[in-house]
Amino acid sequence: MVVALAGITLAWFMYMASPVKADTIGRARTPVHALLLNAWYVDRLYDRLLVRPLFALSSFLARVDLTVVDGAVNGVGRAVVAWAGTLRRVQTGYVVNYALTMLVGAVVLAGFLLIR
Repeated sequence: MVVALAGITLAWFMYMASPVKADTIGRARTPVHALLLNAWYVDRLYDRLLVRPLFALSSFLARVDLTVVDGAVNGVGRAVVAWAGTLRRVQTGYVVNYALTMLVGAVVLAGFLLIR
């Protein structure tokens, strides 16, 4: 009963005897109050020390990925397409051409082994 009456009395003094003005809510009145309202500035410190540097690093790495990594992958793809276009002419579908190619390969291999 005493706790309830104390709570009612405290509420009456806070809200009825000297009411709080709406425009003063959330504004710091003292440096300690400012520190507490801004949560000890942990969010600002976290943003400046971790978020912004990591965002800058990730932006840089994204640019590197787009230019270097994707450029290498696209370059390999273009090289394979060009190489396949060249080798496509070798595959004619005629058995005589394939036999001649095997004969030339055997002669080159025999020549290499004899020279060595």
